[in-house]
This record gives sequence, C-alpha cells and structure tokens, in this order.
Amino acid sequence: MKNIRFALFCLVLVIVAAAGFLRFEPGNIHTDIRALLPQTAESNAAEKILAHSSEAARSVWVLVGDHSLDKAAAAAALFSDSLLKNGIAVQKPLQDFNIKAFAEKLAPWRMGYLTESDAAFLASADDAKLLRRSLSLLYRPVSPLPLAFEDDPLGTFENALLQTASGSTLRFSGPCTSLAQPIEGVHYCVLTIKTRQAMTAVSGTPVADALQKACAALEEPFPQARVHAAGIALISEEAASTASSEATFIGSVSAAGIILLVVLFFAHAAPLFITLVALAASLIFASCVVLLVFDEVHILTLVFGATLLGICVDYVFHMLCATATGLSGPQAAHKLMKPLTLSLLTTCIGYGVMALSPMPGLRQMAVFCIAGLFAAYAGVVFAASPCLKAAQPSHTARAFSKAFRRLPHLEGKSRGIFLGLCVLTAAAGCFKLQTQNELALINRIPEKLLADMQFVGKALSPVSPGQVFLIKGDNAEAVLQANEALQKRLEELVSRGLLAKAPDPTALLPSARAQQQAAALAAPAEKKALGLLEASLASGFPAPSAASFAPLDLPTFKRLAPGALSSFWLSDAELLVPLAGVTPQALPHLEEAARGIPGVRFVNTTAEVAESLAHYRDGVFYALLSALVVIGLVLAASLRRRFITYCTPTVISIALTLGICGFAGIPFSLFTVLPLVLVLGLGVDYAIILYSEPDPVAARSSVFLAASSTLLAFGLLAFSSTPALSFFGLTILIAMSCVLICTTLLRPRP
Repeated sequence: MKNIRFALFCLVLVIVAAAGFLRFEPGNIHTDIRALLPQTAESNAAEKILAHSSEAARSVWVLVGDHSLDKAAAAAALFSDSLLKNGIAVQKPLQDFNIKAFAEKLAPWRMGYLTESDAAFLASADDAKLLRRSLSLLYRPVSPLPLAFEDDPLGTFENALLQTASGSTLRFSGPCTSLAQPIEGVHYCVLTIKTRQAMTAVSGTPVADALQKACAALEEPFPQARVHAAGIALISEEAASTASSEATFIGSVSAAGIILLVVLFFAHAAPLFITLVALAASLIFASCVVLLVFDEVHILTLVFGATLLGICVDYVFHMLCATATGLSGPQAAHKLMKPLTLSLLTTCIGYGVMALSPMPGLRQMAVFCIAGLFAAYAGVVFAASPCLKAAQPSHTARAFSKAFRRLPHLEGKSRGIFLGLCVLTAAAGCFKLQTQNELALINRIPEKLLADMQFVGKALSPVSPGQVFLIKGDNAEAVLQANEALQKRLEELVSRGLLAKAPDPTALLPSARAQQQAAALAAPAEKKALGLLEASLASGFPAPSAASFAPLDLPTFKRLAPGALSSFWLSDAELLVPLAGVTPQALPHLEEAARGIPGVRFVNTTAEVAESLAHYRDGVFYALLSALVVIGLVLAASLRRRFITYCTPTVISIALTLGICGFAGIPFSLFTVLPLVLVLGLGVDYAIILYSEPDPVAARSSVFLAASSTLLAFGLLAFSSTPALSFFGLTILIAMSCVLICTTLLRPRP
C-alpha cells in the first residue's frame, strides 16, 4: 500500500510536470501589471484600444531632440545606427502611410466630406463667391493633394482632410518625422521601436540597454541632445528584471533559512534531503498547474510563489518533529493525518478567497499556492513518511524547549490586563486606519521612466488614459450618428475650457446621413463653379472623374485606411471615443454629455477599477469575519468551552495587527486584508498544535519552525519594490509576530 501511494504521487507529479514543461515558452511569463486589475468587458476594451492593441504594445516611442531640427535629425540618425548595432530596428512613425495616396483612395467618396465652415459657405454663397473661390484655387502654385482641379474645384474635400490632419501632433515633412511644435525651444524627431514580445518576461533588459548605449553615443557629437523614451515594453523589461531579482532573493534567503533550521533542529542529512525534495516538488508542481490552467504565468505570481516555501515546509517540520518523539514515519503520518489535513483545508480556504478575486493576477497566485500546498502535503504524508525513521530530539530542540518553557505565560489578572491593553491598542490604531487607492499600490514604475512616459505621452497624444466614451449601436451607421451628436457636445465642453481637444476617431468616416447631406450641397455647387469658370475664362475643363454618391461604409474604410485610423473600432457596432485634458471638474459634465444619445456610455476606467478593488477589499474583510465565526463554531462543536482558548490568540493578533497598521501608517487595502485571511488559518493551527500536543518538545519545535519559515518567506515580501506585495509581506510579518507572542503568552499552564 505504501509503495502504491508513493508510485501514484510520483506518477501524478511527473505527468503534471511534463505537461507544464511542454506548454512552457518564454512568452508565457507575462509582466503586464494590468493583469492585477479587475476585468469588465468595457474596461478590457478600453485598455486594449488605449494601449493601441497588442501589436502597438510592442512599440517604444523615442523622442530625440536638439535646439535645431537639422541637429535633431542628425542626432536621431546616429541614435538609430547605434540601436541597429545592438540588434534593435528603428522605424519612422507611419512610415508606410502615404497621405497623398490615401487621399486618392478616398477621392471616389469626396462629395461626402464637408467641414462645417464649408457647409455654411455653400449654403449662402452666390455666383460671385463661388467664382472667386474657384479662381483662387485654380491659380495657386501648389496643391497639397494630388487631385485634379476639376475633381475639387472649391477645395471642400481638401479642407476636410487638412482639418483632420491639423489635429496631428506630428509633422511628416522635413529632415525627419518630428513633433509639429518644439517643446521649450527643443525640436524633437520621432522614432519607434518594435520589440519582439509585448508584456512578456525577457532575458535581461535588451531594449533599455540598447537605448542607454545609444544615448551614450550621442554625448560627444551632440552634447545638447535630449532623449525621451516610453513604451509598455520598457515597463515590461523593468518589471521582469526587478521581479526576477526579487524572486531569486526571496527564494534563496528562504531556502537558506529553512536549511539552517533543519540542520540546527534535526542534525541529520535525511531530513534535509527530504525537505529540499519536498520544496522542489511543490514549486515545480505549482508552476506547471498554473501554466496548464491559465496558459501563462505572471511574473508577480513567481515572486509571490517564492513565499510558498515558508508554508510548504510546515508539513515537513510537523512530520520531522513527530518522528523526533520516537515514532516511525508511517506512525507519524497516521497520527498527523487529521491535523495536517485540517491545516491544508484551512490554509487553502484563505487562498480560496484570493481565487475568487476578479483579478487574474491574484487568481494565479492563489492557484499557485493551493497547488504547491497540495503537493507538499501529499509528498510528505504519502511519499516521504515511509522513508523517515524514529529519532530522538536533537540537542537544539531540547534546549529550545527548555528556553520556551521559561517564557512567561499569563493567567488571571495579568491575562486580563494584557487582553485589555491589546484591545485598547487595536481600537486606537483602527481609528487611525486610512484607505488608499489600490491602483497606486500596484503601480511601481520607476520615477525616471514614469517622467519619460508622461513627457512622451503629452507630446504625442494628449488622450486621457482612464476616461473614454463607449458607443454601441445596432450597426455602424447608428454608431456614427451617435458619435456625431456626442462630438458636438464635446466641442461645447472644449469651448468652455473643461476639456482639451481630442482626436475624433471617425473624422474621416462621416455617417451615411452626413455624407448624403454633404453631397447634396457640394455636387451642385461644384457643377455651378465649373460652369462659371468656363464662362469667365472662355475655356473648357476636363470632365471630373467619377464620384460615388453611395456613402463610404465602415468595411470599405477599414480596407482602405491604415490600422491606426480604425483602431478605435472594437467591432462594426462598437466604438471608443477618446478624451483629452480630463479634470475632476469635467467628470459630471461628461456623464451629462452621454445622456439622451442612444448607445453612448461614459466609462471612467480609473474610477471603476478603484471602486471594484475597494468593493473587493470590503468583501474580503467580511469574509474574514465570517471565517472567524465559522472556525469558532467548528472548534466550539469539537472542543466545547476550550475553543475560546484556541481562538483567542489569533483573534487578538488580527485585531492588534490592524491597530499596528493604523499607527504605522500602513493603508487599509486589499493587500493588507488578504494576509489576515491566511493568518487566520495558520494562527489557529499553531494554537491547536501547541496546546494539544502531549509531547512538549515536539509541539514547541513544530510551531516555532513552522512560524519561523512563514515569517521568513512572507516577511521578505516586505522588501519588494511593488507596494502591494510589500504591504502584503509587512502585514503578515506583523500578524505572525503577534500570533507567536499571543499564542505563547496565553498558553495554558504547562
């Protein structure tokens, strides 16, 4: 039977590991920090478009500037050559987009394009005005569009295209593609870099390193040159590099600490070997399960997963301490089956709360830890126990037990005073607790990179990243008409100074109704203008090329236009309308702007995500209180009045942790509530083992080792550069310290 269990465990481990390794590719490790955010259909769509889709997520925008455009162009050329030498290809923005060629493609539908000013002109112009305007266009030296004069004798099509182009922040003429306006006297050339992967872990920081070398190459020939780079790929590299270092640090220090504890308390090679094998099997199994379930692993999952060592090793410690009392491995497994199973279930309940999160990143962390704990439990109980032999407590274990016995324990009046002080401290600290936007805790972009992103973003696109209008309709025509109504309201807000002018995503695709109205004005006016010219000049003109009076539709537009001009269309019946210069004062007006227009909805993604995180934080806190009640009822049913003794240390520790967080200025957030759910299960387990185990040496050693490994692993998260993980680790460090102190001081008389 023992061999069957061992073989079955090994078989499952090998199958899962093999499937995971076959599924694994470097691109499966993602670093997109947005994966930690709650997801809704609207916010996902907005995120996708505002990030310029997954293709554009591989883009890095670079601004190379100097005090003259010619110097900036020369610096940009040298910068590009340096990047190319380091294996990074550089492109010019929209280098494959020929504006004049695009105008030729739209020419058959030219009658449908009409600006408001031209519409007003045509509605009121007499023959003299039509003739004067057509003559001025006929005799000008150069036309910006390649159309023949007779195809646009009044320039209405040309004006419509130029009005759209005037909103661009880029200038495509000159020695380089540059910003239309200098910034603080500096002219900037614009370059783009396409990386191979978007938001996935990479080996090192190749793009950032290449950019740094290219900047160094400019120092001598162009001492006044300025370079700003921004892109999701740079954030990805930074996150991957930092997280990899943190995971290595946490895992290495945890492993070293665990090895030291095993050597000190058990002083044999076999326990150390079993410990290392169990931990390795747990991490491999957990990683492969996450890959099989999610098809990818977030880099922060690996950082958080490094703390799994601190809990997985608990099962090994409990088993080793049991065999140190003279029990054989199978006898210890039989004795610990129930408490270890209960420990597994209570701990998994805590992670189960994380698994119910709407955030994919937290769900991955929960699945990672649940899978790893199951592997550690099965490995110790079924695979390792037959290999363990009866032993005697080591000298260190005996010495620790004697020292532990001398620690004070409180009873009577002193116990009441201690509990009263804890309650007062917790209450006073809780009044100082303050909430904080969880989004700020998730964000860990370095200051320099953040400054560059803000500079580049403001220079290239003033679009607000967190607010957008979503328009849904029965068809594209309904969406276009709704957007035209919305744009009029937005123009009013811009004129009042509440918003900045944002690009209209349908500027080059008017609704069929608008195109028909424009054609009804433009066609007869152009025909009359050509007739007036022929009579005035006594000369004929070639017949205009054919113009389609059938409106341009969305499928045709997508086929003709580059992807950048149609990227805001989520489908043929869904459109995102970007905004610019959104301030808190403008938000109520934006809500009002959407009212009364069918299918239009204002989406404030920043507020919705923050509200969702706050809602989930409150939900987890209520789940924590519910779990306290459930555990109390279960223990009351089995232990009767003694359940108070077992629950009190953990309950007091959780309350005290919240109070200490209030005094320390640690915000009350999702990432300080979730750790308390885990502490609840662990704290009750430690009290049960310490208070009910008949062998004091085994009980004290087991609890100390388990708590020490948990403190070591999770406490190291406090040093993470990601605030969310840092607060998670710091909270567990405080809570587990309180659990140890309270469980020790409130223990029954030996």
